Amino acid sequence: MATVCNDGLCTDSKSADINNSLPEYLFITNANEHENNTLKKMNIAKGYTVTFDKGYCNYAVFGDFCRDKIFFVTRLKENAQYRVIEEHESRNKHITLDRTIEFTGMQTGRKCPFPLRVIKSVDEKTGKEITILTNIFNLTAGYIARMYRARWNIEIFFKTIKQDLRIKKFFGRTENAVKTQIRIALTVYLLYMKLRQLCIYGGKNFTNFMSELKVCLFERKDLFEWFAGSPSPAVYHPNDFQQELWV
Repeated sequence: MATVCNDGLCTDSKSADINNSLPEYLFITNANEHENNTLKKMNIAKGYTVTFDKGYCNYAVFGDFCRDKIFFVTRLKENAQYRVIEEHESRNKHITLDRTIEFTGMQTGRKCPFPLRVIKSVDEKTGKEITILTNIFNLTAGYIARMYRARWNIEIFFKTIKQDLRIKKFFGRTENAVKTQIRIALTVYLLYMKLRQLCIYGGKNFTNFMSELKVCLFERKDLFEWFAGSPSPAVYHPNDFQQELWV
């Protein structure tokens, strides 16, 4: 399973399943609280692989990840101090550097006293070079670089949320009003993804879904019939009754 942490709305930190662009949980914090504090609150278990931007850089958490056998892929800060333990050869033309390192800074070395891997990768499209930090040693540098680039999926997800659900502007200024609007937006998106999953239908994108949903908000319609043009599938719960979704 892959979990992605990434920059999005200015007041939150969040996690999502990278394969399906679905949020797993959401933290809403004050704007003055640093986002990397939420890494400790996330339900990240042994064997998970997480990717996140360098805004989440937290050397103590990196050390905890290594101890707990949690794998991570992120960006290395420019001012990080380290020594090179070993150089690795790569046949991938987009990988300019692959090495094993140890942090040498007084604080970073104490917080994360484990060997890590630094990879420099050149983006095929833009030609921009990025420096990646990871504790994964059993995968190729090229594969790890692709893992980090896949983080962009979550950028697209939050762009969709902000554009189609008008999340960039809030109707109220109280904490409860802001939280309510964010949660409603995510609920609508999850409804769309659930309908796609149950109908096995990809004909309507999220923008189409939102445009049509606004028109029929006050009409009683079978969501499956409206969404996919087919009768409602049976959705069975443990007590074996058929549940219908209506709007």
